[in-house]
Amino acid sequence: MELLSFCRLLLLVGVLCYLLPVRARKYGILIVSWYFFLVNEKWSLLLVLAVITISYVGGRWIEKRNSRGSFTILVLLIFSVLVLFKYVNAWLGLGMPIFLGLSYYTLMAVGYLTEVYRGKEKAEKNFIQCCLFLSFFPQVMAGPIGRSRSLLSQWEKPIFFHDLRFRTGFLMFLIGVFEKMVLADNLGILTDYIYNLDNNCEGFVLLAGMIIYAFQIYFDFAGYSLIAIGGAKMMGIELMTNFDSPYSSLSIREFWRRWHISLSSWFRDYLYIPLGGSRGSEWRIVLNTLLVFLASGIWHGTTLGFALWGLIHGVYLVMGRFTEPFREKVRKKLRLDGKIYRTFRRLVVFLLVAVAFVPFRLPEAAQLIPAIPRFFVFNPGVFTDGTFSEMGVSFVTWGICILGGICIFILDSFQKKKNAFECMAKLKFGNRLLIYAVLMFLILTAGVYGISYSASNFIYGQF
Repeated sequence: MELLSFCRLLLLVGVLCYLLPVRARKYGILIVSWYFFLVNEKWSLLLVLAVITISYVGGRWIEKRNSRGSFTILVLLIFSVLVLFKYVNAWLGLGMPIFLGLSYYTLMAVGYLTEVYRGKEKAEKNFIQCCLFLSFFPQVMAGPIGRSRSLLSQWEKPIFFHDLRFRTGFLMFLIGVFEKMVLADNLGILTDYIYNLDNNCEGFVLLAGMIIYAFQIYFDFAGYSLIAIGGAKMMGIELMTNFDSPYSSLSIREFWRRWHISLSSWFRDYLYIPLGGSRGSEWRIVLNTLLVFLASGIWHGTTLGFALWGLIHGVYLVMGRFTEPFREKVRKKLRLDGKIYRTFRRLVVFLLVAVAFVPFRLPEAAQLIPAIPRFFVFNPGVFTDGTFSEMGVSFVTWGICILGGICIFILDSFQKKKNAFECMAKLKFGNRLLIYAVLMFLILTAGVYGISYSASNFIYGQF
């Protein structure tokens, strides 16, 4: 299902579910969720039902037997579904379609079984609630990767209408669509042109593309997260926050506490800590870190670039760990502190992240290897010779992207102190109407009916 149809469906269900009787709302959402899988690809529905069945039966079996062997077999069985239909399919060229949400609900299922095995979560006795947990359609395209302890308890309760929650969810939904369709998609025109090797871009053009792509992927993924979280909130379901101003991070470690929170926390809890985490020798910690980020990269995609992206971040963290005492000593000796120093650190972290995104954007070795030498061409004249004006984005669109991006980052900053979306939802009707009108005008003119519109999915929906 393409982006605009997904947004229409999400908004429609968010409104219509309250017209159903209270007891029927969950069933209505489940029917729509399964319809969503069926429309995407009929085998997608069968696949998610298979994983649901394994999780439901397996959870009850683990709770009853508490067998490590049974738990291991069930986890391997779920991961075998992911490996077969995602990796073997790609590596052997079997031609099977990309199955909707496969990378997301398999991690959720493994997380659920792990919690049951550890005794931190009771096995779900209600099959319908297990279905809702693993196939809730707003989060299956690109997360957030929900936790059973939060979501299963929500599905146990009836869904009641709450005016403020609905308005807050609608605002989050609109702002998410704005981030995706106006900011990310217009920036995507530039990165598509720049990273197309046939256009022979090099030097400062590629470096600019590297920076632009870092913003594009943020607005794309953060936008989807807001759409999903806002849409779910309209239906009365709270999904976990997936972003927390990651580009304001002072270190790569902090960046990973703020970026794709649901995924990074999953790998921390279910892979890094079981491997030994930060316990043991320094070299064991290094190995654990590199293995986790290599796994994260492979989870994102089947080609070399994704694994390289993960390893780069692993190396960043390892280098940061080993150099931290020296850097702290230098900082104290030079008395480095204050806003200027923190701004410098944020800039360094952002540039490191942007560099790591290059193999993420060019994941095929045939794309990445020829592009690397082109980054080192010195051609500052491209900023004045009209090169950027020939890439298909007008000055008006440039202005909208720059001002819109600044507004989003201000909103993110405000979100740390108060719930910015709830504050806006509490405004008087006239003020809220003005916000709705401005957002919808920009979404229509610079998004749906703009040059950037296509039926493409979200970047993270590909994984």
